[in-house]
Amino acid sequence: MVEKFPYAIGNFSWVVMDYLGEAGVGVARLIPDVPKKPDAKKGDGMGAFFSRNSWPIFNDYQGDIDLIGSMKPRYSYQLVVWRKSPVEMLVHRPIPAGMKEIVSQWGWPDELKSWSWPGHEKEKLQVHVYTRSKLVKLELNGKVIGEQAVDGENSITATFEVPYESGTLVARCYDNGKETASQKIKTVGAPVAIRLTADRSVIRASRNDLAYIKTEVVDADGNVIPYADEVKVKYEISGQGKLAGVGNGSPTDLASFQQPERKTFMGVCLAIVRPETTPGKINIRATAEGLKAFNLEVTVK
Repeated sequence: MVEKFPYAIGNFSWVVMDYLGEAGVGVARLIPDVPKKPDAKKGDGMGAFFSRNSWPIFNDYQGDIDLIGSMKPRYSYQLVVWRKSPVEMLVHRPIPAGMKEIVSQWGWPDELKSWSWPGHEKEKLQVHVYTRSKLVKLELNGKVIGEQAVDGENSITATFEVPYESGTLVARCYDNGKETASQKIKTVGAPVAIRLTADRSVIRASRNDLAYIKTEVVDADGNVIPYADEVKVKYEISGQGKLAGVGNGSPTDLASFQQPERKTFMGVCLAIVRPETTPGKINIRATAEGLKAFNLEVTVK
């Protein structure tokens, strides 16, 4: 409608970022895949989102980005909707046999940008390609798996069922026979190290400033390990700063936000550092069992 009618200036998105409270309304759930009872009402099964079985979910998990600012799958979809990206590809997490997924009106299916599914070899995985191009071809390790036309007016989604094998998955988009965009996802290697990245390398010597330190578990080529959940990262802060908080994007991790350690979620967690009022350097060191440590320096001016 925004594109069709000039008087529409934009779209209201609820909600942009995950928040504490309304616990679990956006979390996709797995329930037994059993036939519905003849007297079942529309919406049966939705009670799973509001029952005591939701524990230990503590945040809503319906945002476009998670609690530490990482992009979630719905954000990828919206990048294509708003023409910020020509193509985005996501893979649905394997669903155990005998179970099915239910998603609330505020949620999104449990998919992510990953082609690393150890233990699921030869199992068919659902791949969604979001694009405004007219045709999508999907390749796995150089072999065309299939192709699908995309309406563009009523849908921007092409769906494929792909038997999993490690390697490189590529989505190629075409208009009028010409390739217009592509995206690839590679199988990652084994986790070998921690990587720290600061949002800014220089911050002000003010207690009102902060540095956000993204912490990632990576392989030998620097790829983030998407299945690296619950890797405990420990932080040591020295110099002209102190640890202000830690976090991750998990909707179920109830650990303290102020302890000098945090477990990863999908290979990522976050440390927040507050500077002192004296110029100098802040030294951040992150360690995890079995992984190469990382040291990072932030300047305080």
